[in-house]
Amino acid sequence: MKSIYNKLRDDFEFISKYGFHFSYVEHHYVMPSVVFSDGTQRLQIGMHFDDGRMFVLFYEFKEQIRGESIIGNIKFLSRKYNDQVQTVREIVDQFLQSI
Repeated sequence: MKSIYNKLRDDFEFISKYGFHFSYVEHHYVMPSVVFSDGTQRLQIGMHFDDGRMFVLFYEFKEQIRGESIIGNIKFLSRKYNDQVQTVREIVDQFLQSI
């Protein structure tokens, strides 16, 4: 069984076509996530288990402490990662095409 960190890294590895590469893991019991970076900008992608929803934060500058959510208040039909990941992948892909 894959860890959530490996799932996130593998499921979002496609963003390498935009110059973002896996950088590091943010270990957290409730909100595990991984960070992809292009050297300046970062995307933090994770799963908030208490809320039952994925999150994606975009950091435009290296020094930026708080990321901006790129999925907003999207409503998911399920609280399960596997039911949300494809929608989030599509949102991330569209976002990266626009920047």
